[in-house]
Amino acid sequence: MKAEDKLKKLFSLLMAAAKKDSSLATEIDRLFGVAADTPDSSIHHSKLRNRRKPAAFDPFEIYEQGEAALRLRLGDLDIEELKDMVAAHGMDPGKLVLKWKTKERILEHILSTVQTRSRKGDAFRS
Repeated sequence: MKAEDKLKKLFSLLMAAAKKDSSLATEIDRLFGVAADTPDSSIHHSKLRNRRKPAAFDPFEIYEQGEAALRLRLGDLDIEELKDMVAAHGMDPGKLVLKWKTKERILEHILSTVQTRSRKGDAFRS
């Protein structure tokens, strides 16, 4: 018997036992961090709980009007909104910017990232 067949048999036995024994089912739910009353929605909810809000606007569209226009729009946002923008546009792969405490530092990071990404590929444009 192949390992795949053995695993299928094992899990089918485990599922049958969990259906018969509610305490086993509860223990399995606890093991996987699932609330007993709403198993599907709690898994989905826990994944979304740590997500940030969507960005207030697209900084790349504003940057097309010029750096000053983007700096002005970013200046109107508070620190959390700036962090939302960083997260929404993947500007913090190392998850360091989201720990910063000063608005100006985050704003400058967004500006430099937008500038760098907007110029990327210029060598191939004619």
